[in-house]
Amino acid sequence: YSSIPEFGTKDSAFMVYEDKELLEIHEKLNDGSGLEISTLQFKETALASQNWIKNFLISGVAILIIVLCGSIFLVVYIARRDVSHLSSVVKEIQGANDIYKRVEPSGPEELYSLGHEFNKMLETIQRTTTSYEYVDGIISSTAEGIITINPKGIIETYNKASEIMFGYNE
Repeated sequence: YSSIPEFGTKDSAFMVYEDKELLEIHEKLNDGSGLEISTLQFKETALASQNWIKNFLISGVAILIIVLCGSIFLVVYIARRDVSHLSSVVKEIQGANDIYKRVEPSGPEELYSLGHEFNKMLETIQRTTTSYEYVDGIISSTAEGIITINPKGIIETYNKASEIMFGYNE
């Protein structure tokens, strides 16, 4: 039996189309009778749902790849922008010898935390430098000769009183 008269009727030969492939489909009935239904369809019609699923999956994978690449690009762009900002501030501090400059933390959590920790490090260096200058001022102005020597025996500091006491310039 065919629902398309061009294929013919029961027990008659069907017409073969030169430009379209035909697909014969056999399906057993589930009623236990052993009967089978056979149909003849154009291949493109029989496989239309499978083609739709294939095209849907290909489109989905393509969209997924595009979104993934876009996400990677965005993350790299944001990280590079914020790391570049942090790097430029470090170069400014190094070039100007200005430990009072601070980074404005921004960007993803890791970079924000890095900027915050960098500021804390600068504060520690600032306190240490202030303490060093304070102690150096005391050592320089004391009447006692004070010389500091590192573990290799190299003189690191030599105050004014030592110059007067030993007769050698710093």
